Amino acid sequence: MKKIITMLFAVTLLLVANFIYAQETSVGPAPLSSAYIPYSTSPSDYVGSRAFVYDGAGYPTFQLAKHSLGTCNLTPVGSGVSFSVFPGASTVNTATNVLYVCEQGGAPWNIWSVDTTTGVRTVACTMNGISFSNVTGITWDPAHSIMYGMNSSLSTSQLFSINMSTGLCTNIGTASSTCPGAISVSSSATGTLFCVDLVNNNLYKVNRTTGVFTLVGAMGYDSNYGQDAQFDMNPAQGGGDNKLYWASCGGAVQLRIIDTTTGSSTAVCTYSSIQIATIGIFGKFVGINKDNSVSEVNVYPNPANNVLNITAQNIETLKVLNIAGQVIDNQVVNNNNAEINVSNYSAGIYFVQVRTDKGFFTKKFTVTK
Repeated sequence: MKKIITMLFAVTLLLVANFIYAQETSVGPAPLSSAYIPYSTSPSDYVGSRAFVYDGAGYPTFQLAKHSLGTCNLTPVGSGVSFSVFPGASTVNTATNVLYVCEQGGAPWNIWSVDTTTGVRTVACTMNGISFSNVTGITWDPAHSIMYGMNSSLSTSQLFSINMSTGLCTNIGTASSTCPGAISVSSSATGTLFCVDLVNNNLYKVNRTTGVFTLVGAMGYDSNYGQDAQFDMNPAQGGGDNKLYWASCGGAVQLRIIDTTTGSSTAVCTYSSIQIATIGIFGKFVGINKDNSVSEVNVYPNPANNVLNITAQNIETLKVLNIAGQVIDNQVVNNNNAEINVSNYSAGIYFVQVRTDKGFFTKKFTVTK
């Protein structure tokens, strides 16, 4: 009897140890579950969709999917893709309406632009210049036109900036244990940065010039594994509700809204997946996204190598931006027609943002040589 009790005790210890191990804090994939429910493919999912996520249910393959922020019903876009290790984060450059996703945990440390109609990725840059542990967040700051990244070892976290033309990353301040497990970085419309900490389950504010973390408050949710958060905003085009949406993971995989004054979070809906790795949010579908018509603006020839023509009713101003979101031309038009001399542009992809009396519209064009 004593031998049997000893054996039962040993088995119990083993089970407890396995449970503790399974619950170790991780920035990577969540444990596989048999509770996964297939995608909803209702046509209504295409109406008003604003969030694009990478679903980790098929790990190591990740599926781009989209959904409205009012529901967690996912509609797949294109075919599943793989990463060197795991997708780190997504963000939308609100100046160009381009969705980006980055590699989290292994070379090459790529950032891709993502075609939201086909799911096809194109390398925008390869991050370099600093030592990476895990790139757990990227976010576009529309107020200062800067791409920020977050690097975390689960003992310290470090904010850095990213030059989207060269991929050069520059640390801002020093690594801090105040927020040991920053799993995201999110910019508001005014350029205020926040991050979710999955070690202490807190929300922190991050000073964009010093990299100092300041506690906002407890989120009220036990988070773990790779996840992401971004604001719903598009200040250049007047869209978005300016709320911080969190694709959380740990217990139930939920879309949650975080109160950036208290840190507390509230569930919006529950995903039928084991893990949503990243989330990028379009505050308002305008321009290059096929979810909204832009027949009001015509750009030709496209591709162009000399002069690009823009026609629309009552063009007030226009801006040309490169793939990094940097403004390279700015014109006051006040006419129905405009021309841009692209003969000195390098070959590549550009965006023209046109302001009319009906609002802002963004069109993508290509320069060839």
